[in-house]
Amino acid sequence: MKRFVVLCIALLAFPMAAAAQNIGVIHEFIDRRPPLDKLKGMHVATGDVNGDGIPDIAVMQDCTLNMFDPVSQLLILSFDIEESMDGNDWLVCEDGEVLEGVTIHLVGFLPGYTGGVSVAFSMELDDGNQIIAVLIGLVQQEVVYAEEARIVAFLQLPNGRPAMATLQFFGTDTFTYQIIGELPGAAPSKPADHAPTRSPVYASQSYLLDLKYRAEPGLRLGYDPDLRDPPGDTDLDGDGHLDLPMLVLNDGQVVGMAVRGGDAFDLLWQVPFPTEHRANILKGFHGFGDINGDGEKEAIFGENLAVTLDGAVHTIADGFVTLDVNDVDGDGHEDIIGMDTADDTIVVYGITASGISVEGPDPAAVRAFLFPNYPNPFRETTTLAYEVDQPARVTLTVYDVLGRRVLALVDAVQSAGPHQAVWDGRDAAGRPVASGTYVYRLQVGAAAQTGRMLALK
Repeated sequence: MKRFVVLCIALLAFPMAAAAQNIGVIHEFIDRRPPLDKLKGMHVATGDVNGDGIPDIAVMQDCTLNMFDPVSQLLILSFDIEESMDGNDWLVCEDGEVLEGVTIHLVGFLPGYTGGVSVAFSMELDDGNQIIAVLIGLVQQEVVYAEEARIVAFLQLPNGRPAMATLQFFGTDTFTYQIIGELPGAAPSKPADHAPTRSPVYASQSYLLDLKYRAEPGLRLGYDPDLRDPPGDTDLDGDGHLDLPMLVLNDGQVVGMAVRGGDAFDLLWQVPFPTEHRANILKGFHGFGDINGDGEKEAIFGENLAVTLDGAVHTIADGFVTLDVNDVDGDGHEDIIGMDTADDTIVVYGITASGISVEGPDPAAVRAFLFPNYPNPFRETTTLAYEVDQPARVTLTVYDVLGRRVLALVDAVQSAGPHQAVWDGRDAAGRPVASGTYVYRLQVGAAAQTGRMLALK
Protein backbone atom coordinates (compact mmCIF):
# COMPACT_ATOMS: atom_id res chain seq x y z
CA MET A 1 0.00 0.00 0.00
CA LYS A 2 1.32 3.43 -0.86
CA ARG A 3 1.97 5.49 2.27
CA PHE A 4 1.37 9.21 2.63
CA VAL A 5 3.47 10.77 5.39
CA VAL A 6 3.08 14.24 6.87
CA LEU A 7 6.07 15.46 8.88
CA CYS A 8 5.46 18.20 11.47
CA ILE A 9 8.90 19.23 12.74
CA ALA A 10 9.80 21.16 15.87
CA LEU A 11 13.04 21.52 17.85
CA LEU A 12 12.71 20.71 21.55
CA ALA A 13 15.38 21.25 24.15
CA PHE A 14 16.29 18.00 25.89
CA PRO A 15 19.64 17.37 27.60
CA MET A 16 22.56 16.55 25.31
CA ALA A 17 23.28 13.32 27.13
CA ALA A 18 19.69 12.12 27.13
CA ALA A 19 19.45 8.48 26.12
CA ALA A 20 16.41 6.85 24.59
CA GLN A 21 15.26 5.35 27.90
CA ASN A 22 15.28 8.83 29.55
CA ILE A 23 12.54 10.24 27.31
CA GLY A 24 9.02 8.97 27.84
CA VAL A 25 5.56 9.57 29.31
CA ILE A 26 5.68 11.74 32.45
CA HIS A 27 1.91 12.41 32.73
CA GLU A 28 -1.20 11.04 31.07
CA PHE A 29 -4.90 11.91 31.15
CA ILE A 30 -7.55 9.35 30.16
CA ASP A 31 -10.66 10.22 28.11
CA ARG A 32 -9.40 13.67 27.21
CA ARG A 33 -8.80 15.34 23.88
CA PRO A 34 -7.86 18.87 22.78
CA PRO A 35 -10.53 21.39 21.73
CA LEU A 36 -8.92 21.42 18.26
CA ASP A 37 -6.41 19.21 16.41
CA LYS A 38 -3.65 21.36 17.85
CA LEU A 39 -3.74 23.63 20.86
CA LYS A 40 -4.33 27.28 20.06
CA GLY A 41 -1.30 29.26 21.17
CA MET A 42 1.24 26.44 20.80
CA HIS A 43 4.10 27.37 23.15
CA VAL A 44 7.14 27.73 20.92
CA ALA A 45 9.90 30.30 20.95
CA THR A 46 10.41 32.81 18.16
CA GLY A 47 13.17 30.78 16.54
CA ASP A 48 16.24 32.48 17.99
CA VAL A 49 18.70 29.58 17.89
CA ASN A 50 21.94 31.53 18.39
CA GLY A 51 20.59 33.77 21.16
CA ASP A 52 21.18 37.13 19.49
CA GLY A 53 17.61 38.32 20.01
CA ILE A 54 16.60 38.00 16.35
CA PRO A 55 14.50 35.08 15.06
CA ASP A 56 16.52 32.84 12.78
CA ILE A 57 15.37 31.49 9.42
CA ALA A 58 14.41 27.83 9.00
CA VAL A 59 14.72 26.36 5.49
CA MET A 60 13.90 22.82 4.40
CA GLN A 61 16.04 21.59 1.50
CA ASP A 62 15.04 18.08 0.47
CA CYS A 63 15.67 16.02 3.63
CA THR A 64 17.78 18.61 5.44
CA LEU A 65 16.62 21.29 7.89
CA ASN A 66 18.90 24.34 7.81
CA MET A 67 18.83 27.31 10.21
CA PHE A 68 20.35 30.61 9.04
CA ASP A 69 21.22 33.81 10.92
CA PRO A 70 19.26 36.57 9.12
CA VAL A 71 21.96 39.18 9.89
CA SER A 72 25.14 37.33 8.89
CA GLN A 73 23.24 34.91 6.61
CA LEU A 74 25.53 32.16 7.92
CA LEU A 75 24.37 28.58 8.46
CA ILE A 76 24.10 27.97 12.22
CA LEU A 77 22.41 24.55 12.32
CA SER A 78 21.84 21.68 9.92
CA PHE A 79 19.84 18.50 10.55
CA ASP A 80 19.79 15.44 8.26
CA ILE A 81 16.44 13.62 8.52
CA GLU A 82 17.48 10.68 6.33
CA GLU A 83 20.57 9.91 8.40
CA SER A 84 18.65 10.12 11.66
CA MET A 85 15.83 7.86 10.45
CA ASP A 86 18.20 5.24 9.03
CA GLY A 87 17.37 1.80 10.41
CA ASN A 88 13.87 2.71 11.59
CA ASP A 89 10.56 1.39 10.31
CA TRP A 90 9.49 4.65 8.65
CA LEU A 91 11.22 5.44 5.38
CA VAL A 92 10.69 9.10 4.46
CA CYS A 93 13.87 10.00 2.54
CA GLU A 94 16.17 8.20 0.16
CA ASP A 95 19.42 9.38 -1.44
CA GLY A 96 18.93 12.84 0.03
CA GLU A 97 15.45 13.36 -1.40
CA VAL A 98 11.99 13.24 0.12
CA LEU A 99 10.11 10.17 -1.10
CA GLU A 100 7.09 10.61 -3.34
CA GLY A 101 3.94 11.10 -1.29
CA VAL A 102 5.82 12.65 1.65
CA THR A 103 5.45 16.31 2.66
CA ILE A 104 7.33 18.16 5.40
CA HIS A 105 5.81 20.99 7.43
CA LEU A 106 7.92 23.02 9.86
CA VAL A 107 6.00 23.88 13.05
CA GLY A 108 8.46 25.68 15.33
CA PHE A 109 11.09 25.00 17.97
CA LEU A 110 12.40 25.69 21.47
CA PRO A 111 16.05 26.71 21.96
CA GLY A 112 18.17 24.52 24.24
CA TYR A 113 18.12 25.35 27.95
CA THR A 114 21.01 23.01 28.77
CA GLY A 115 22.49 22.55 25.32
CA GLY A 116 20.80 19.49 23.84
CA VAL A 117 18.12 19.67 21.16
CA SER A 118 15.71 17.02 19.93
CA VAL A 119 13.68 17.15 16.75
CA ALA A 120 9.99 16.21 16.95
CA PHE A 121 7.84 15.20 14.00
CA SER A 122 4.72 13.18 13.28
CA MET A 123 4.08 10.76 10.43
CA GLU A 124 0.64 10.10 9.00
CA LEU A 125 -0.25 7.23 6.67
CA ASP A 126 -2.57 7.80 3.73
CA ASP A 127 -5.44 5.86 5.30
CA GLY A 128 -5.34 8.20 8.31
CA ASN A 129 -5.37 5.29 10.77
CA GLN A 130 -1.80 5.63 11.98
CA ILE A 131 -0.04 8.76 13.23
CA ILE A 132 3.46 8.44 14.70
CA ALA A 133 5.08 10.96 17.06
CA VAL A 134 8.88 10.71 16.92
CA LEU A 135 11.71 12.45 18.79
CA ILE A 136 15.21 12.38 17.32
CA GLY A 137 18.22 13.56 19.34
CA LEU A 138 20.18 16.13 17.38
CA VAL A 139 23.44 15.12 19.04
CA GLN A 140 22.85 11.36 18.91
CA GLN A 141 21.28 11.57 15.43
CA GLU A 142 18.96 8.71 16.42
CA VAL A 143 15.37 8.18 17.49
CA VAL A 144 14.94 8.60 21.26
CA TYR A 145 11.15 8.27 21.39
CA ALA A 146 8.43 6.99 19.05
CA GLU A 147 4.76 6.27 19.64
CA GLU A 148 1.47 6.21 17.77
CA ALA A 149 0.12 9.65 18.68
CA ARG A 150 -0.52 13.15 17.37
CA ILE A 151 1.62 16.06 18.59
CA VAL A 152 -0.69 18.82 19.85
CA ALA A 153 1.46 21.22 21.94
CA PHE A 154 4.87 21.99 23.42
CA LEU A 155 5.25 22.98 27.08
CA GLN A 156 7.87 24.30 29.50
CA LEU A 157 8.01 22.59 32.88
CA PRO A 158 8.89 24.35 36.18
CA ASN A 159 12.42 22.87 36.11
CA GLY A 160 13.08 24.60 32.79
CA ARG A 161 12.75 21.38 30.80
CA PRO A 162 10.45 21.34 27.77
CA ALA A 163 7.82 18.69 27.17
CA MET A 164 5.62 17.59 24.30
CA ALA A 165 1.88 16.97 24.62
CA THR A 166 0.56 14.18 22.41
CA LEU A 167 -2.85 12.64 21.82
CA GLN A 168 -3.30 8.88 21.46
CA PHE A 169 -6.30 7.38 19.65
CA PHE A 170 -7.93 4.09 20.57
CA GLY A 171 -10.73 3.50 18.11
CA THR A 172 -12.98 6.40 17.16
CA ASP A 173 -14.07 7.69 20.56
CA THR A 174 -11.32 6.87 23.08
CA PHE A 175 -8.44 9.28 23.60
CA THR A 176 -5.51 9.71 26.00
CA TYR A 177 -3.45 12.85 26.54
CA GLN A 178 0.23 12.16 27.23
CA ILE A 179 3.00 14.53 28.27
CA ILE A 180 6.35 13.41 26.82
CA GLY A 181 9.61 14.57 28.38
CA GLU A 182 12.64 13.63 30.41
CA LEU A 183 11.61 10.87 32.82
CA PRO A 184 12.16 11.72 36.51
CA GLY A 185 12.85 8.10 37.36
CA ALA A 186 9.31 7.32 38.52
CA ALA A 187 6.24 5.88 36.84
CA PRO A 188 4.06 8.36 34.92
CA SER A 189 1.45 10.06 37.04
CA LYS A 190 -2.24 9.85 36.20
CA PRO A 191 -3.94 12.89 37.79
CA ALA A 192 -7.66 12.33 38.11
CA ASP A 193 -10.23 14.89 37.01
CA HIS A 194 -13.58 14.83 38.72
CA ALA A 195 -16.73 14.91 36.66
CA PRO A 196 -17.08 18.50 35.43
CA THR A 197 -19.08 20.54 37.90
CA ARG A 198 -19.59 24.23 38.43
CA SER A 199 -16.95 25.69 40.73
CA PRO A 200 -18.34 27.39 43.86
CA VAL A 201 -15.30 29.67 44.09
CA TYR A 202 -16.46 32.23 41.55
CA ALA A 203 -19.60 34.31 41.99
CA SER A 204 -21.96 34.76 39.08
CA GLN A 205 -21.24 37.86 37.08
CA SER A 206 -22.83 39.91 34.32
CA TYR A 207 -21.03 40.04 31.00
CA LEU A 208 -21.15 43.30 29.07
CA LEU A 209 -18.87 44.31 26.21
CA ASP A 210 -18.41 47.47 24.17
CA LEU A 211 -18.47 47.71 20.40
CA LYS A 212 -14.97 49.07 19.83
CA TYR A 213 -14.89 49.12 16.05
CA ARG A 214 -17.05 48.55 12.98
CA ALA A 215 -15.51 48.35 9.53
CA GLU A 216 -17.02 49.61 6.31
CA PRO A 217 -19.35 46.98 4.78
CA GLY A 218 -17.56 44.62 2.43
CA LEU A 219 -14.15 44.70 4.15
CA ARG A 220 -12.82 41.35 5.33
CA LEU A 221 -10.31 40.29 7.96
CA GLY A 222 -6.86 41.11 6.60
CA TYR A 223 -4.88 38.30 8.25
CA ASP A 224 -5.03 34.59 9.06
CA PRO A 225 -5.96 34.20 12.77
CA ASP A 226 -4.05 30.92 12.97
CA LEU A 227 -0.83 32.78 12.15
CA ARG A 228 -1.29 35.46 14.80
CA ASP A 229 -2.21 33.56 17.94
CA PRO A 230 -1.16 35.59 20.99
CA PRO A 231 1.22 33.47 23.12
CA GLY A 232 -0.90 33.75 26.28
CA ASP A 233 -4.37 32.91 25.03
CA THR A 234 -4.28 29.44 26.59
CA ASP A 235 -2.65 30.70 29.81
CA LEU A 236 -5.69 30.62 32.10
CA ASP A 237 -3.92 31.32 35.41
CA GLY A 238 -1.58 34.02 34.06
CA ASP A 239 1.66 32.36 35.21
CA GLY A 240 3.30 32.65 31.81
CA HIS A 241 2.95 28.95 30.96
CA LEU A 242 0.67 27.50 28.32
CA ASP A 243 -2.12 25.60 30.07
CA LEU A 244 -3.86 22.49 28.76
CA PRO A 245 -7.56 22.91 27.95
CA MET A 246 -8.99 19.43 27.45
CA LEU A 247 -12.44 18.31 26.37
CA VAL A 248 -13.86 15.76 28.82
CA LEU A 249 -15.38 12.63 27.27
CA ASN A 250 -18.06 10.39 28.74
CA ASP A 251 -18.96 7.30 26.71
CA GLY A 252 -17.38 8.97 23.70
CA GLN A 253 -19.44 12.17 24.04
CA VAL A 254 -17.98 15.54 24.97
CA VAL A 255 -19.57 16.71 28.23
CA GLY A 256 -17.33 19.58 29.36
CA MET A 257 -13.84 21.05 29.65
CA ALA A 258 -11.06 20.54 32.18
CA VAL A 259 -8.02 22.85 32.20
CA ARG A 260 -4.70 21.61 33.57
CA GLY A 261 -1.76 23.87 34.42
CA GLY A 262 0.97 23.60 31.81
CA ASP A 263 3.74 23.37 34.39
CA ALA A 264 2.54 21.30 37.38
CA PHE A 265 -0.52 19.87 35.55
CA ASP A 266 -2.78 20.76 38.49
CA LEU A 267 -6.50 21.13 37.80
CA LEU A 268 -7.23 24.83 37.29
CA TRP A 269 -10.84 24.82 36.11
CA GLN A 270 -13.53 22.44 34.98
CA VAL A 271 -16.96 23.19 33.62
CA PRO A 272 -19.82 21.17 32.14
CA PHE A 273 -21.26 22.16 28.78
CA PRO A 274 -25.01 22.90 29.07
CA THR A 275 -26.96 20.76 26.65
CA GLU A 276 -28.59 23.76 24.98
CA HIS A 277 -25.19 25.32 24.14
CA ARG A 278 -23.12 22.19 23.50
CA ALA A 279 -23.45 22.15 19.68
CA ASN A 280 -22.37 25.80 19.45
CA ILE A 281 -19.51 25.37 21.94
CA LEU A 282 -18.06 22.44 19.99
CA LYS A 283 -17.76 24.56 16.83
CA GLY A 284 -14.42 25.81 18.13
CA PHE A 285 -12.32 27.09 21.01
CA HIS A 286 -10.70 30.52 20.61
CA GLY A 287 -8.73 30.68 23.86
CA PHE A 288 -8.94 32.51 27.19
CA GLY A 289 -8.94 36.26 27.69
CA ASP A 290 -10.09 38.94 30.11
CA ILE A 291 -12.27 40.52 27.44
CA ASN A 292 -14.60 42.44 29.78
CA GLY A 293 -11.82 43.74 32.03
CA ASP A 294 -13.10 42.32 35.33
CA GLY A 295 -9.76 40.74 36.23
CA GLU A 296 -10.79 37.15 35.46
CA LYS A 297 -10.35 35.36 32.17
CA GLU A 298 -13.20 33.74 30.31
CA ALA A 299 -13.23 31.03 27.63
CA ILE A 300 -14.40 32.01 24.14
CA PHE A 301 -16.22 29.21 22.31
CA GLY A 302 -18.15 28.51 19.14
CA GLU A 303 -19.72 31.22 17.04
CA ASN A 304 -20.58 33.80 19.71
CA LEU A 305 -20.23 32.43 23.26
CA ALA A 306 -18.16 33.41 26.30
CA VAL A 307 -18.04 31.10 29.33
CA THR A 308 -17.05 32.83 32.57
CA LEU A 309 -15.29 31.07 35.44
CA ASP A 310 -18.57 30.56 37.29
CA GLY A 311 -19.67 28.30 34.41
CA ALA A 312 -22.25 30.76 33.05
CA VAL A 313 -22.60 30.88 29.25
CA HIS A 314 -22.99 34.37 27.75
CA THR A 315 -23.85 35.44 24.20
CA ILE A 316 -21.30 37.96 22.93
CA ALA A 317 -23.76 39.49 20.46
CA ASP A 318 -26.66 38.29 18.35
CA GLY A 319 -25.94 37.81 14.66
CA PHE A 320 -22.20 37.61 15.36
CA VAL A 321 -19.55 35.00 14.45
CA THR A 322 -16.20 35.01 16.27
CA LEU A 323 -13.13 34.91 14.01
CA ASP A 324 -10.27 35.64 16.41
CA VAL A 325 -9.35 36.70 19.94
CA ASN A 326 -6.50 39.23 20.05
CA ASP A 327 -5.54 42.58 21.59
CA VAL A 328 -6.04 44.70 18.50
CA ASP A 329 -5.46 48.11 20.09
CA GLY A 330 -2.70 47.34 22.59
CA ASP A 331 -4.71 48.28 25.71
CA GLY A 332 -3.72 45.11 27.57
CA HIS A 333 -7.11 43.43 27.16
CA GLU A 334 -7.81 40.93 24.42
CA ASP A 335 -10.65 41.77 22.04
CA ILE A 336 -13.07 39.57 20.13
CA ILE A 337 -12.85 40.09 16.38
CA GLY A 338 -15.68 38.73 14.29
CA MET A 339 -18.32 39.31 11.66
CA ASP A 340 -21.78 40.82 11.84
CA THR A 341 -23.82 38.31 9.85
CA ALA A 342 -26.43 40.91 8.86
CA ASP A 343 -24.09 42.64 6.40
CA ASP A 344 -20.80 40.66 6.65
CA THR A 345 -19.15 43.59 8.44
CA ILE A 346 -16.00 43.08 10.54
CA VAL A 347 -16.60 44.27 14.12
CA VAL A 348 -14.54 44.24 17.31
CA TYR A 349 -15.96 43.77 20.82
CA GLY A 350 -14.08 44.49 24.05
CA ILE A 351 -13.90 47.29 26.58
CA THR A 352 -13.26 50.99 25.95
CA ALA A 353 -12.29 53.79 28.29
CA SER A 354 -15.59 55.51 27.61
CA GLY A 355 -17.54 52.32 28.33
CA ILE A 356 -19.75 52.41 25.24
CA SER A 357 -22.42 49.74 25.57
CA VAL A 358 -22.98 47.24 22.80
CA GLU A 359 -26.63 48.21 23.02
CA GLY A 360 -25.84 51.80 22.03
CA PRO A 361 -22.60 51.76 19.98
CA ASP A 362 -20.82 54.87 18.84
CA PRO A 363 -18.24 53.80 16.24
CA ALA A 364 -16.86 57.35 16.05
CA ALA A 365 -15.35 56.86 19.51
CA VAL A 366 -12.63 54.73 17.93
CA ARG A 367 -10.35 57.03 15.99
CA ALA A 368 -8.29 54.44 14.08
CA PHE A 369 -7.48 50.78 13.73
CA LEU A 370 -3.98 49.51 12.87
CA PHE A 371 -3.70 46.15 11.10
CA PRO A 372 -0.63 43.86 11.29
CA ASN A 373 1.84 44.48 8.49
CA TYR A 374 2.02 41.93 5.70
CA PRO A 375 4.18 40.07 4.85
CA ASN A 376 6.02 39.69 8.13
CA PRO A 377 8.91 38.90 8.06
CA PHE A 378 9.68 40.63 4.73
CA ARG A 379 12.66 41.03 2.44
CA GLU A 380 11.79 43.79 -0.04
CA THR A 381 8.54 45.54 0.90
CA THR A 382 5.79 45.24 3.49
CA THR A 383 2.36 46.86 3.62
CA LEU A 384 1.04 48.65 6.71
CA ALA A 385 -2.73 49.04 6.59
CA TYR A 386 -4.92 51.11 8.89
CA GLU A 387 -8.31 52.73 8.99
CA VAL A 388 -9.46 56.15 10.21
CA ASP A 389 -13.10 56.67 11.09
CA GLN A 390 -13.13 60.45 10.52
CA PRO A 391 -10.83 63.03 8.91
CA ALA A 392 -7.77 63.56 11.12
CA ARG A 393 -4.03 64.17 11.09
CA VAL A 394 -2.29 60.82 10.81
CA THR A 395 1.38 59.98 11.38
CA LEU A 396 2.80 56.53 10.68
CA THR A 397 6.44 56.28 11.75
CA VAL A 398 9.03 53.49 11.72
CA TYR A 399 11.57 53.16 14.58
CA ASP A 400 14.38 50.72 15.32
CA VAL A 401 14.34 48.66 18.52
CA LEU A 402 16.37 51.36 20.31
CA GLY A 403 13.62 53.90 19.67
CA ARG A 404 15.51 55.82 16.98
CA ARG A 405 13.35 57.20 14.19
CA VAL A 406 13.98 55.56 10.82
CA LEU A 407 11.46 57.48 8.71
CA ALA A 408 7.89 58.78 8.61
CA LEU A 409 5.76 56.88 6.12
CA VAL A 410 2.73 59.14 6.63
CA ASP A 411 2.39 62.64 8.09
CA ALA A 412 -0.76 64.27 6.72
CA VAL A 413 -4.43 64.97 7.26
CA GLN A 414 -6.33 62.04 5.79
CA SER A 415 -9.96 61.34 5.02
CA ALA A 416 -12.05 58.75 6.83
CA GLY A 417 -11.73 55.19 5.56
CA PRO A 418 -9.05 52.57 4.90
CA HIS A 419 -5.47 53.58 4.06
CA GLN A 420 -2.18 51.82 3.60
CA ALA A 421 1.52 52.60 3.27
CA VAL A 422 4.27 50.47 1.78
CA TRP A 423 7.74 50.41 3.34
CA ASP A 424 10.64 49.33 1.13
CA GLY A 425 13.05 48.74 4.02
CA ARG A 426 14.92 52.05 3.57
CA ASP A 427 15.49 54.94 5.94
CA ALA A 428 14.69 58.63 5.40
CA ALA A 429 17.90 59.04 3.37
CA GLY A 430 17.03 56.14 1.07
CA ARG A 431 19.58 53.74 2.55
CA PRO A 432 18.64 50.08 3.10
CA VAL A 433 18.21 49.27 6.78
CA ALA A 434 19.89 46.33 8.47
CA SER A 435 18.09 43.08 9.17
CA GLY A 436 16.26 43.05 12.45
CA THR A 437 13.11 44.04 14.31
CA TYR A 438 11.47 47.42 13.70
CA VAL A 439 8.53 49.13 15.39
CA TYR A 440 5.82 51.04 13.50
CA ARG A 441 3.64 53.56 15.32
CA LEU A 442 0.30 54.98 14.16
CA GLN A 443 -0.68 58.27 15.81
CA VAL A 444 -4.19 59.68 15.34
CA GLY A 445 -5.01 62.54 17.65
CA ALA A 446 -3.99 61.61 21.19
CA ALA A 447 -4.26 57.86 20.54
CA ALA A 448 -1.33 55.74 19.36
CA GLN A 449 -1.01 52.12 18.28
CA THR A 450 2.16 50.16 17.56
CA GLY A 451 3.26 46.95 15.88
CA ARG A 452 6.48 45.04 15.23
CA MET A 453 7.93 43.76 11.98
CA LEU A 454 11.03 41.82 10.99
CA ALA A 455 13.19 42.92 8.05
CA LEU A 456 15.32 40.23 6.39
CA LYS A 457 18.11 41.20 4.03
